[in-house]
Amino acid sequence: TLLFPSDSAPTFTIEPPVQNPLEGNNITLEWSYNFGSGSYRQVIFGSDDISIIVEKSFSDNVPYIAPAFSGRLLANVTDIYTSITFLAVNRNDSNSYTLTIVSNSRE
Repeated sequence: TLLFPSDSAPTFTIEPPVQNPLEGNNITLEWSYNFGSGSYRQVIFGSDDISIIVEKSFSDNVPYIAPAFSGRLLANVTDIYTSITFLAVNRNDSNSYTLTIVSNSRE
């Protein structure tokens, strides 16, 4: 559930489809979004098992990647776009993942 004031609510223009990659291949999940006004304060990518895999605050230069995913995952987060690339996926990567965006007004 997204709880943004109407003037800063993001509109998602691209969301990743359900994907079933072959083991050993890379997979990229992409989101594009626009804010009516303002920007994000924090972006969090997580799963059912791990609440924070990638996290980036607006003031951070680079996204934080959880140590368990270091070297196995690439993350790009901007004001309008997020991409997460799993490198050489394996069976343990099979999960439901969520991208959470917190607005700059903390709503």
